[in-house]
Amino acid sequence: MDIEFESKVTKLQEHYNNFNRLNAKKDQTTDDQKYAIPMQLFQIVNYAIDIADYIITKRKLGYPSTYAETFNILYDYKLINKELNDDLQKLSQYRNIIAHEYHMINKEDLEEIQKLLPAVTDFISIVEQNLKN
Repeated sequence: MDIEFESKVTKLQEHYNNFNRLNAKKDQTTDDQKYAIPMQLFQIVNYAIDIADYIITKRKLGYPSTYAETFNILYDYKLINKELNDDLQKLSQYRNIIAHEYHMINKEDLEEIQKLLPAVTDFISIVEQNLKN
Protein backbone atom coordinates (compact mmCIF):
# COMPACT_ATOMS: atom_id res chain seq x y z
CA MET A 1 0.00 0.00 0.00
CA ASP A 2 1.18 3.49 -0.63
CA ILE A 3 1.54 6.55 1.56
CA GLU A 4 -1.44 8.40 0.05
CA PHE A 5 -3.81 5.54 0.86
CA GLU A 6 -2.38 5.07 4.36
CA SER A 7 -2.77 8.80 5.03
CA LYS A 8 -6.44 8.72 4.03
CA VAL A 9 -7.12 5.71 6.24
CA THR A 10 -5.29 7.32 9.17
CA LYS A 11 -7.35 10.51 8.83
CA LEU A 12 -10.58 8.51 8.62
CA GLN A 13 -9.64 6.60 11.77
CA GLU A 14 -8.84 9.87 13.59
CA HIS A 15 -12.32 11.19 12.81
CA TYR A 16 -13.85 7.85 13.80
CA ASN A 17 -12.05 8.02 17.16
CA ASN A 18 -13.16 11.63 17.64
CA PHE A 19 -16.74 10.63 16.87
CA ASN A 20 -16.60 7.77 19.38
CA ARG A 21 -15.11 10.05 22.06
CA LEU A 22 -17.79 12.70 21.53
CA ASN A 23 -20.59 10.19 21.24
CA ALA A 24 -19.58 8.44 24.47
CA LYS A 25 -20.52 11.64 26.31
CA LYS A 26 -23.87 12.15 24.58
CA ASP A 27 -25.76 12.14 27.88
CA GLN A 28 -23.88 15.29 28.83
CA THR A 29 -23.75 16.79 25.35
CA THR A 30 -22.86 20.45 25.10
CA ASP A 31 -23.83 22.63 22.16
CA ASP A 32 -20.28 22.28 20.85
CA GLN A 33 -20.59 18.50 20.90
CA LYS A 34 -23.98 18.64 19.14
CA TYR A 35 -22.29 20.39 16.25
CA ALA A 36 -19.06 18.41 16.41
CA ILE A 37 -20.67 14.97 16.20
CA PRO A 38 -22.28 15.55 12.77
CA MET A 39 -19.04 17.13 11.54
CA GLN A 40 -17.08 14.04 12.54
CA LEU A 41 -19.65 11.88 10.73
CA PHE A 42 -19.33 14.13 7.70
CA GLN A 43 -15.54 13.73 7.73
CA ILE A 44 -15.72 9.94 8.16
CA VAL A 45 -17.96 9.61 5.11
CA ASN A 46 -15.87 12.09 3.12
CA TYR A 47 -12.76 10.01 3.73
CA ALA A 48 -14.60 6.80 2.80
CA ILE A 49 -15.64 8.46 -0.48
CA ASP A 50 -12.11 9.72 -1.01
CA ILE A 51 -10.71 6.22 -0.47
CA ALA A 52 -13.26 4.77 -2.90
CA ASP A 53 -12.27 7.41 -5.47
CA TYR A 54 -8.64 6.52 -4.89
CA ILE A 55 -9.34 2.84 -5.66
CA ILE A 56 -11.38 3.72 -8.75
CA THR A 57 -8.62 5.96 -10.06
CA LYS A 58 -5.82 3.53 -9.23
CA ARG A 59 -7.61 0.67 -11.00
CA LYS A 60 -9.01 2.86 -13.80
CA LEU A 61 -12.59 1.70 -13.18
CA GLY A 62 -14.45 4.77 -14.45
CA TYR A 63 -15.65 8.20 -13.48
CA PRO A 64 -18.44 8.44 -10.89
CA SER A 65 -20.77 11.41 -11.23
CA THR A 66 -22.10 11.25 -7.65
CA TYR A 67 -20.73 10.16 -4.31
CA ALA A 68 -23.18 7.27 -4.17
CA GLU A 69 -22.13 6.14 -7.65
CA THR A 70 -18.58 5.85 -6.37
CA PHE A 71 -19.63 2.86 -4.30
CA ASN A 72 -21.75 1.46 -7.14
CA ILE A 73 -18.64 1.24 -9.29
CA LEU A 74 -16.83 -0.72 -6.58
CA TYR A 75 -19.86 -3.01 -6.33
CA ASP A 76 -20.03 -3.45 -10.12
CA TYR A 77 -16.39 -4.57 -10.09
CA LYS A 78 -17.13 -6.90 -7.16
CA LEU A 79 -14.83 -5.10 -4.76
CA ILE A 80 -17.67 -4.70 -2.24
CA ASN A 81 -20.90 -6.64 -1.73
CA LYS A 82 -24.48 -5.39 -2.17
CA GLU A 83 -25.15 -4.79 1.53
CA LEU A 84 -21.97 -2.77 1.96
CA ASN A 85 -22.75 -0.81 -1.20
CA ASP A 86 -26.24 0.00 0.08
CA ASP A 87 -24.97 1.11 3.49
CA LEU A 88 -22.21 3.28 2.02
CA GLN A 89 -24.67 4.87 -0.38
CA LYS A 90 -27.00 5.70 2.52
CA LEU A 91 -24.07 7.25 4.37
CA SER A 92 -23.31 9.31 1.24
CA GLN A 93 -26.87 10.60 1.24
CA TYR A 94 -26.60 11.56 4.91
CA ARG A 95 -23.29 13.25 4.13
CA ASN A 96 -25.10 15.43 1.60
CA ILE A 97 -27.79 16.32 4.11
CA ILE A 98 -25.16 17.29 6.69
CA ALA A 99 -23.34 19.36 4.06
CA HIS A 100 -26.31 21.12 2.48
CA GLU A 101 -29.24 20.90 4.87
CA TYR A 102 -27.59 20.70 8.27
CA HIS A 103 -30.69 22.04 10.00
CA MET A 104 -32.66 18.99 8.87
CA ILE A 105 -30.48 16.47 10.74
CA ASN A 106 -32.22 15.19 13.82
CA LYS A 107 -31.46 12.73 16.60
CA GLU A 108 -33.00 9.83 14.67
CA ASP A 109 -30.83 10.59 11.63
CA LEU A 110 -27.73 10.62 13.81
CA GLU A 111 -28.73 7.29 15.33
CA GLU A 112 -29.28 5.81 11.84
CA ILE A 113 -25.90 7.10 10.69
CA GLN A 114 -24.29 5.58 13.76
CA LYS A 115 -25.87 2.19 12.92
CA LEU A 116 -24.42 2.43 9.40
CA LEU A 117 -20.89 3.39 10.50
CA PRO A 118 -19.60 -0.20 10.82
CA ALA A 119 -19.91 -0.29 7.02
CA VAL A 120 -17.02 2.17 6.88
CA THR A 121 -14.71 -0.03 8.94
CA ASP A 122 -15.79 -3.08 6.91
CA PHE A 123 -15.07 -1.10 3.74
CA ILE A 124 -11.58 -0.14 4.92
CA SER A 125 -10.78 -3.76 5.83
CA ILE A 126 -11.90 -4.97 2.40
CA VAL A 127 -9.99 -2.25 0.58
CA GLU A 128 -6.81 -2.90 2.56
CA GLN A 129 -7.07 -6.61 1.74
CA ASN A 130 -7.68 -5.90 -1.96
CA LEU A 131 -4.70 -3.55 -2.17
CA LYS A 132 -2.41 -6.22 -0.74
CA ASN A 133 -3.31 -8.53 -3.63
